[in-house]
Amino acid sequence: MKIIADLHTHTLASSHAFSTITENCAVARERGIKVIALTDHAPLMPDAPHEWHAANQSVLPQTIKGVYVLKGIEADIMNTDGELDIPDYVIGKLQWIVASFHGPVFPPMSADDHFKAIENVCKNPLVDAFGHLTARGYPFDYTKAAKLFSKYDKIVELNEASLRSGASQKDTAVRLFNACKKEGVKIAVDSDAHYCERIGDFSLAYEILDEVKYPENLIISTNFDYIIDRANRNHPQAPKI
Repeated sequence: MKIIADLHTHTLASSHAFSTITENCAVARERGIKVIALTDHAPLMPDAPHEWHAANQSVLPQTIKGVYVLKGIEADIMNTDGELDIPDYVIGKLQWIVASFHGPVFPPMSADDHFKAIENVCKNPLVDAFGHLTARGYPFDYTKAAKLFSKYDKIVELNEASLRSGASQKDTAVRLFNACKKEGVKIAVDSDAHYCERIGDFSLAYEILDEVKYPENLIISTNFDYIIDRANRNHPQAPKI
């Protein structure tokens, strides 16, 4: 299996990250990654760039160092209604949207509250993927959620950085992805890189994939054409890739 996409990456615009988009793309190219998503944090995260950062990604070329760059954001799930902290005028400009729980915006609540938020985010047609859903403090019913991901065709991310930092435990990830496998859910294997040398590093994620035996045809990170087609289809107001 050859992973050719890394659809959750950060630049130093998120001030707890340390590389530029050019540095990220240079490493991606060295490692055979053909497409990355630029997903710096949305405005409600304490160290996020101003909303203009996301809106102004139109100044970037579609390819940098020979790597396709999806212009995107890691949006914060704000509440159980599934609202995201992306201004409407920004949403139409984006080619990839990852939705995540972050403590400063959505403090851990009950498993039922987490599930309700996920359910409502699933109903948002512009959200492509859920980020690091196995993070400690955010339990929910994986079996019920997997049915939602399948119904609404949402991508679930297997997040390398979350595993590496200990924010996600291996047994938790195995449970979630076993549930997703049963429902035929598409997944992405992402670095969530906050430094360029982490781009395309999926060593711990591979261990989860091996244990779960996740079907390769459901791992979108191996399928360049599917990623580009999905970005164009899900974001009709954004520039075509």
